[in-house]
Amino acid sequence: VTPDKKGLLDRAARARLWADKFLDDPRVEDSLTREFGLPEVAGQILRDIKSALPKSSEALATAAMNACAGGNAAPHWCFIPPASHSVAIFQPLLAAMILGLDTRVRRPAIASLNGDTSFVDFACESAAAEGFPVSTLPASWRLGTQDLRDGERVLVFGDDETVSFFRAFAPGRVSGFGSAVAAVAGSGDDFESIEFVDSLINDHFNLAQRGCLSARFTLCAGGEPGKILDALMARCPDYWAARSLTAGEKAATGMEKTRLAQLGAEVRIHHGHIIFAAIKAERAAEAASMIERVASRLDFVIVVVTMPDANGLAKTLSDLPEIIPLKTLSVSDLTLEGLVKSKHLGDLATKFRVVRPGMLGAPVFDGTHLGRRFFDSLPV
Repeated sequence: VTPDKKGLLDRAARARLWADKFLDDPRVEDSLTREFGLPEVAGQILRDIKSALPKSSEALATAAMNACAGGNAAPHWCFIPPASHSVAIFQPLLAAMILGLDTRVRRPAIASLNGDTSFVDFACESAAAEGFPVSTLPASWRLGTQDLRDGERVLVFGDDETVSFFRAFAPGRVSGFGSAVAAVAGSGDDFESIEFVDSLINDHFNLAQRGCLSARFTLCAGGEPGKILDALMARCPDYWAARSLTAGEKAATGMEKTRLAQLGAEVRIHHGHIIFAAIKAERAAEAASMIERVASRLDFVIVVVTMPDANGLAKTLSDLPEIIPLKTLSVSDLTLEGLVKSKHLGDLATKFRVVRPGMLGAPVFDGTHLGRRFFDSLPV
């Protein structure tokens, strides 16, 4: 599909009105509260989306066209949202609506189990009511047992194994966004600033630490580990204490605390379930690998990796992508200056997506995710 300009702008204007109405619907915030467990998280997610959403229909149309080279996309799509944060489909869904793509979205399994109306349900039902070709698939729908429509492509969010599974069933028809890890880089001096610590907390806890842009690691050059943990815990929002844990989460928290301690980490538990740990750079690879493995079943883990100086920080950043899919960095200006000069990293921008502190989870409506277009990775 290569949309004509008038049709594109008309749909963009309609989609902009739909987005405003949809995002202000209190039922949508309620659905996110059920999904993430805390109303404060739901409210922040919606505020972030609203603030990032392009204000004009022309800007929205430009973003949608950027989702596929020249606006040339397959006409039929099936979206598989991530199990941990279904809100991730909002941006590609909005782009698909503007491009006029016929889109089906699989419902989250948790909504089906609980009988709740999910974020996906509200988005698809309200978009269809405005005349957009959007519908839902049951949570039980599985590629391989149910067929795709003629020429239909699949957009799937998940880990690398999930993406590979879908590609095995539909070769050449899957646009997959797989495993990705984010981190914060700073210095001991940065932790003297309350603003920096607050931005770091925001980078770690956006989307309740369930997204690929939610940091699991803070890499710190210099500074005393104990003081760094003190600074983080002092600025951790009190509302996280209200989150109730399942028996499995409680067991996982205790297990990972023990494992981190075995790696020589200084470990503290905050609000009964948030793990703060400081570990030396020489054990960073083991800690990173461990945390990536448990990320899908354990939220609220912050591992501070300390090293003596900026040169050690640059070397750690150079080594970690060989172990985990580290793709995005939040970096203070002072630290960025040192990293740019480092002999270990070379061109930092070619290795990572780099953002300012506090902006890791900020939505960017440009038709891409981590620098990849939503729809143009496949032949039409």
